[in-house]
Amino acid sequence: MGLLLQLKKLFNSRARQGEPKASQGSEDRPASAWISRAPRIRMLPLHHVSFERESPPAAAAFMVSNLSATGLGLVVEPGHLWPEPGKQIGGYLYLGEGEGKKRIPVHAQIARLTSSTVGLHFVEQAPALAETLRVYFRVESAALKLTALKSEMLQASPEGKPYCFVGENNTQLFYTEKEGGLTSFELSFFGNHIEAFKGRSLRFGSLSRDEIAGKPK
Repeated sequence: MGLLLQLKKLFNSRARQGEPKASQGSEDRPASAWISRAPRIRMLPLHHVSFERESPPAAAAFMVSNLSATGLGLVVEPGHLWPEPGKQIGGYLYLGEGEGKKRIPVHAQIARLTSSTVGLHFVEQAPALAETLRVYFRVESAALKLTALKSEMLQASPEGKPYCFVGENNTQLFYTEKEGGLTSFELSFFGNHIEAFKGRSLRFGSLSRDEIAGKPK
């Protein structure tokens, strides 16, 4: 089970059960629709990842804020003109740097447009693109799959019933529940750690190489 799904369960988002549906709209509120998309790898911005718009019209490269096999998000500066949502554009996605830099042609539909961001949905999801992204983000994508540890392997906790999920590259989610509610959680990923206990302040930090338990420095 993925880290994102575990966090959704952890924070008990009952208000948004099921898939979002398109709204009917009204005179003062336009209709809207949701496009199904894969989980995004969210960083602002992604390192050595950019998008160059070729048409219409051509523009300089933009920083990429999030990326998946189904679409991407761009950070845009004021003054750049974009077609309205629903229109299609062409361009190139650049991954890496130096001699290993990859140039991938993409055809996308504008799904979202604000003063600072543009969301694009790939019109044609080429298997080659998905495989290229999988390899390029293999470390980050490790958090999408977690394995639950058996309850008998976990120490009893005064905070409540413990649960623990582990993944590749030292990704780990540990939390406790009591009387149907969350009482604590600890999340470690990419050398970072964040933890919270009921009645205490949130703590976060980075992990040193010799830390095994996954606590902030």
